[in-house]
Amino acid sequence: MLLARSFRGRRHRAVTFAVSATLVAGVLSPLPAAAEQPAPAGAARILPVPQQITPRPGSVVLSGAVDVVAGGAADPAARTALVDLLSERGVTARVVPDSDLSARGPMIVLGGPGETPASAGALRALGVTGPEALPAEGYVLAAGRDGHGRERIVLSGKDGAGTFYAVQSLRQLLEKKGSGVAVDGVQIRDWPGYKIRGGMESFYGPVWSQEDRRSQIEFLARHKMNQFFYGPADDLRTGSNWASLYEAAELARLKEILDLAKSRHVDFVYRISPEAPLAPSNGICHVRETDRAKLLARFEQMWEIGVRSYVIAWDDVSGNFACQEDRDAYGGDASPLAVAQAEVTNFVQKEFIEKHPGASRMVAVPTEYWGMTKTAYTNRFDELLSTDVDLYWTGPAVVPASITEADLRAAQDVWSRHRIMLWDNYPVNDYSPNRLLVGPLKNRDAGMADKVIGISFNGLVTFQEASQIPLGTQADYAWNPGAYDADRSWTRTLQILGGDAYDELRLFADNNRASVLDQSARPEFAALVNRLIADYRAGRPVDAQLDRVDGELRRLEELPAALRAKLDNPLLLKQISPWLDRVGVTGQAGRAAVRILRAQDRGVSEAAWVARRDQAAARGILDRTWHQISPGPVDDLLSFAAAQSDAYIGDRWFGDLGAPTGAPAAAAGSGLGLLTDRRDDTAYVAAGAPQAGDAITVPITKPHRLSAVTVVQDATAPADGVIQALVDDTWVDLGPLAEGFTKVPAKDLAASAVRIQWTPGSVAPRVYEIVPHYSDVLPGRLSVEPSGALIAPGATKRFQVALEVFAEEGVSGRVTASGPDGWTVTPATQVLRARPDGRTIVTSVPVAVTVPAGAAENRHQVTVTFHKDGAAPVTVSLPIVVGDGSYPEFVAGADPAGYWRLGDAASSRTAVDSSTSGRDGTYLGAEPGVEGVLAGDGAADLASGYVDVPRGPRTNLDGPFTLEAWVKLDLLVPTPGQAIIESYQTPATNGYVLRADNGVLQAWTLGAPGQGHGVVTGHTRLTPDRWHHVAAVFDGSRLTVYLDGVADNSVATTVAPGGGTASIKLGGRGDDTFQRLQGDLDEAAIYDRALTAAEIQKHYFAGLR
Repeated sequence: MLLARSFRGRRHRAVTFAVSATLVAGVLSPLPAAAEQPAPAGAARILPVPQQITPRPGSVVLSGAVDVVAGGAADPAARTALVDLLSERGVTARVVPDSDLSARGPMIVLGGPGETPASAGALRALGVTGPEALPAEGYVLAAGRDGHGRERIVLSGKDGAGTFYAVQSLRQLLEKKGSGVAVDGVQIRDWPGYKIRGGMESFYGPVWSQEDRRSQIEFLARHKMNQFFYGPADDLRTGSNWASLYEAAELARLKEILDLAKSRHVDFVYRISPEAPLAPSNGICHVRETDRAKLLARFEQMWEIGVRSYVIAWDDVSGNFACQEDRDAYGGDASPLAVAQAEVTNFVQKEFIEKHPGASRMVAVPTEYWGMTKTAYTNRFDELLSTDVDLYWTGPAVVPASITEADLRAAQDVWSRHRIMLWDNYPVNDYSPNRLLVGPLKNRDAGMADKVIGISFNGLVTFQEASQIPLGTQADYAWNPGAYDADRSWTRTLQILGGDAYDELRLFADNNRASVLDQSARPEFAALVNRLIADYRAGRPVDAQLDRVDGELRRLEELPAALRAKLDNPLLLKQISPWLDRVGVTGQAGRAAVRILRAQDRGVSEAAWVARRDQAAARGILDRTWHQISPGPVDDLLSFAAAQSDAYIGDRWFGDLGAPTGAPAAAAGSGLGLLTDRRDDTAYVAAGAPQAGDAITVPITKPHRLSAVTVVQDATAPADGVIQALVDDTWVDLGPLAEGFTKVPAKDLAASAVRIQWTPGSVAPRVYEIVPHYSDVLPGRLSVEPSGALIAPGATKRFQVALEVFAEEGVSGRVTASGPDGWTVTPATQVLRARPDGRTIVTSVPVAVTVPAGAAENRHQVTVTFHKDGAAPVTVSLPIVVGDGSYPEFVAGADPAGYWRLGDAASSRTAVDSSTSGRDGTYLGAEPGVEGVLAGDGAADLASGYVDVPRGPRTNLDGPFTLEAWVKLDLLVPTPGQAIIESYQTPATNGYVLRADNGVLQAWTLGAPGQGHGVVTGHTRLTPDRWHHVAAVFDGSRLTVYLDGVADNSVATTVAPGGGTASIKLGGRGDDTFQRLQGDLDEAAIYDRALTAAEIQKHYFAGLR
């Protein structure tokens, strides 16, 4: 469908390649050690993968001129394709209607027995069974020496399309040999899995060009696809201007593509949307005879140019009638829209399709084209629509992460009177047009092929050529779903499209792979970056890792030039250009991050600061660029390097500063306050050069011993001056400004201010930060993991005390821990030593807390402190809730309106509601049975589905509420994020939402239509592959999100949820189940009251192991 409006809202059967070459499986990330990807040889090269392949001895060599025996009925498209193919390879085809098959020279026989009778004898001589028993579009390809030692190639189809597809397989078998080509001996019996296999131009946004459409048809044909679906919204004749006929020039353009498609065995399908989704006031008046006549006129116009396949679409509509006559005629029905649409569709079926012999069965797109829930609409539309009309269905969601046989069975139960055609909304991107989605097709069950009419795949907006990357894998799946292997297919597609530029195209595709189908992005490279970060933080040597990461980043940086130099496809290069450039800038930013870490490790401060500015410049370009690539490990590397730089400069640790004052004045858009804002990407920029006496002063607001002062300024044109400290009302020189990075010692002076005394006539200053360092302040932070606990009286809990600290050399101190009287904390004192050596590292020690048997059930505090001689102690409080009970007991005691523990048996389809409401849910694609957050209990894996729960009286919230769950994300998903607990109606009314948006929590309370909404977004990013307790609380005046027992943000709002009929989705978007949770969900609960902060914290502690 056309997604922009919609979004307003495995089985594998092995195929053995019995040949000497093996099909090379694709690597997920072309790291240097695996970058070379030799093309697979022989029959293993064929895409789509054939159903059956058997090797034969010998080979056939073609050179010079070769006889092609093609009977008078031989498929013209196959004949033309074969002649052109041989010509491209330097071989001349002499096409003859008959030939002496006893001739000794190499020969090609083209056509099935009904096309070229000689093919039957040629196959017998090879000892190969013909195609007579194959399904439609099947073929036999045999190459080798026959029983008389003669070199023969036979391309024999069940029908003309089969023969044409045999030529497409031969195209991939030919290998250069001397001045000609050769084919290794092989026997292939092949046929399609899905009967209809289509590509689609049906989206919101700029339409494809004629060049794009021609390229699409050729690609479909070469990959054995037999349908092209035309229906882009920006061709207004398909929707907004549905009632007006095409002009002659418009028709000519369509006919050109239609004729090309027919010549390639590709059926051209025309779609029309009479309710005009983009201009509802222009929609059809269903009961009006004149409007029905206009609809027939459009069908007749398309018939005249040769269209024989039609789709009438009712998707993405407002649901409101465009005329009063419709409201009067249908308003009393249980589903007025369904009745009106069914009547018009049946009218077209009767008055056009049935009166035009040769017309294909018409297909309709219902308004509720996704999901598996029976509604008044689906019931009435299924009941009233003629069974001679088939239906399109997109799966369990508009853009489903997976489509399973179980999903299909559920949909067939909803549409029990009609046959289903799959509409796969991948890789269409009109809901996210700044992303290219070019990863392989994934998570489509193989067993659906014989249970549906066919499958069509919706392409990228504008970028048809880029669509061919995923489309190659979709063609492979659609032809032979039982043998489909996503990564193998993707690798082969990229080899076909990339040619000599395969490595470069693969790297580009890897960085634009992530989608709702598969959020992974370069996992091997991510592991490399994560290991580098972990080792750097632990103080271990990382030189070799920095070299390897830098090598990978250099590949990204150099990719734009390399791919443009090697890829012989100007149209593809033009379409991917903005994303290609972004990959290059990402490489630049990442390499700057590596230089930061390397320079700081070596103590080369100026180089580290220059690298920080380089990273900031590249990051600025990335932040301002509309085009986005897949989120990946480089983002983590940039954040880590920036944090290490902040710690190295010191503004991460030291503060107690007043407002800067002085001269020169700041230029427009800048300010003196930027000198101390603890942000190294903002700068005070002077309006002019300093004059005599000009200085910038920064007060120190609390007594400290000044150990050093760091100033970071523009490294390309640094200003001149002297850093000074105010001691007993006297300015003391500490040292001159150097280049971009200056750090001067201060010898523990008791200073009340620092300043820069500018040199008159120096360049206009551009200073990013002035940072006084204090010897009496520890440059570090203390934390405890877990951050609190529920401990039963008489029990012991162990914790890990972590010190994150920066130091030029080593750090040594004492960790002390104490609790309430009578509690035992061990060890009470211990020594902690670390050797950062110019890094910020993390080191830790254990602490155990034992609660006395008679301790009162209440909230208590344990205090943990790090003491370093000469520095103020650093303290963290450890909250302990004394109590006895389990997490489920505490939740049940809080009286939830619904409580789905999600620990059901692995084979269960029912998500049991453990609350008194008894509103059980249904696992739709989601899989229970994975390890949960509570020891010994299970959770649900929602990576491929969600849980659907009907609303009940208590979950149809209209006042204060709480949404609560435990989540373990597989990865972070950019905006609009991934759902946790959601229920609302399109367009975003009557409900409530808790989701993770770009890794941070976000909650919504959605009022009734016209009542508005409240929304709050948290501050703290969730950590993938780790269980987090999450909650959203609305108390009638504020909406708050909690992460791991602590309020993460809160906003004032009085908008209460509106009541509605939408079901509750655990792990799915509230109105259409998109934005699936990529990970595991456990212990989901809804309350029709606001839990207190103490209750939230108690639940969190109870869930910790």
